[in-house]
Amino acid sequence: SDDAIFSKNHHGTITTWNRGAEALFGYSAKEAIGQSVTMLYPAPYLDEYAYLMAFTAKGQRICQYETLRLAKSGHLVDVSITQSPIYDESGEMIGFSVISRDISKTKAIRVKLDAIVSSSADGIFLVNSLGQLEYVNAALAAMFGYEPHELSGQLINTLIPGFLPHSAQDSGDTDAVALYLQSHETQGHESGQQVRAKTKTGLLFPVELTLTELNSATNEQPVFAGIIRDISELKKAYQLLEERDEHFDLALRSSGVGTSDWDITTGKLMWDEHLQRLLGFKQGEFRESLKHFLERVHPDDRQQVQDQITEMLSSLNPVELEFRAVRVDTQQVVTLVSRGKIYSNEAGQPVRLAGACWDTTHQYENQRALEKLTLKKK
Repeated sequence: SDDAIFSKNHHGTITTWNRGAEALFGYSAKEAIGQSVTMLYPAPYLDEYAYLMAFTAKGQRICQYETLRLAKSGHLVDVSITQSPIYDESGEMIGFSVISRDISKTKAIRVKLDAIVSSSADGIFLVNSLGQLEYVNAALAAMFGYEPHELSGQLINTLIPGFLPHSAQDSGDTDAVALYLQSHETQGHESGQQVRAKTKTGLLFPVELTLTELNSATNEQPVFAGIIRDISELKKAYQLLEERDEHFDLALRSSGVGTSDWDITTGKLMWDEHLQRLLGFKQGEFRESLKHFLERVHPDDRQQVQDQITEMLSSLNPVELEFRAVRVDTQQVVTLVSRGKIYSNEAGQPVRLAGACWDTTHQYENQRALEKLTLKKK
């Protein structure tokens, strides 16, 4: 392990010492074993030794306790300590195991992060390769109803239930957890993934989660930065829009009105299903081009429609067209009215035409019949 791992007896004498401990503190195993663990404590932190020993002697585990330790060179090291009791086969406590992780770079990251996130409305956090939260900003704590210190050392699943699978979190395999977190990285995408989060009171709400690895270029255990954004109101707005779209769709269906959207820059002409039905197209048959539309316009009206479209693109004025068209399925001639609005760019060039179209065949036929009746009476 890259972490410093050693054990000590009830008297605080070091009994085992791994290579990670040699690298972190500078003492070889030969130098460390048999010495008092207090050699790692800076003078102002000696009271901490008695506190940690007494706490663990009760059978309790100390997890992710951040403090300072003294290296052989005399410099102070920022560490996160996990201390657990050791039991023999009979169940008797025989000592303690200590895992010390160098968090110097993590703390440096926090300092930089604090400057960025202190005023952020989004929730921001750091999570280590065990899936444990190492830092949360005030906005995130408030979003979930916690105090920041309550979340330190907690699994990310505390906030995002089920995010880290039990198979990964229970194994304690940092590589497995890191690989799982890496699989959820946003990797430069503009937005993250939508997941369900849980407040301290158990309330579930939707959030957008963005996850990025901070130290992928180093050989250290990965640290991930996450951003959580509450999208509850956004979801409500989308739901309201969907309901309005459904109402609008029902209104169009009942009125027989179809809509179109012409991207003038690309030439793509989009028709909704109502407009396609007006001209007898099956879903997907319309080839989404002005040319295909003009093919359905009655030959006697085609040039007039082309001229009116050209005039509309030149003047940028709204236009109303009345023309005859031939249905593609029955070859029936129908009379249509279309109203459109031109949208232009900053240079004043037309870029989009949005329109609505409806069938006035019956009105047209009734009007012709009325005109004939009037002439007959005269």
